[in-house]
Amino acid sequence: MDTSVLPDWESFTLTYTAAPSFQAPYAVRLGFERGRLHLWFPKTRTSDPFRSRDEGVPKGAGRVLPRGDALRILDILKNAQLTPAVAGGIGLDGVQYSLSLKQGLNRLELTWWQDLPEGWRGLQPLQHLLEEYVSAYAPVSPKEYTL
Repeated sequence: MDTSVLPDWESFTLTYTAAPSFQAPYAVRLGFERGRLHLWFPKTRTSDPFRSRDEGVPKGAGRVLPRGDALRILDILKNAQLTPAVAGGIGLDGVQYSLSLKQGLNRLELTWWQDLPEGWRGLQPLQHLLEEYVSAYAPVSPKEYTL
């Protein structure tokens, strides 16, 4: 990957939510615009932390992440191969995850239980990176979120 040039995407918004059983969900939102990657956490812990722009997403630029992070995320998104129809899982104890990507008029929304389905495993590096952001930057540890 050439780290000197950002891809031609003008902007995108990526939202990642994890909803563990018996705990409040946690979430992170990334916004890429004008070559900069910004990170936000919701102000409140609700069942849908980023339901609207006014409830949950702080106004302002958010935390600016390094250019290398933006390149890494863009590389993952541009190269991930997804199978539209995958075997799904369901359970009572565990974690339900969701990932939403908006780029212009395009939108992708994925939801899964516990482990990424086999046809979506190309997004695993992105999930790991987003979990790292939660661990490193969240105002409250995910384990401290309670219902």
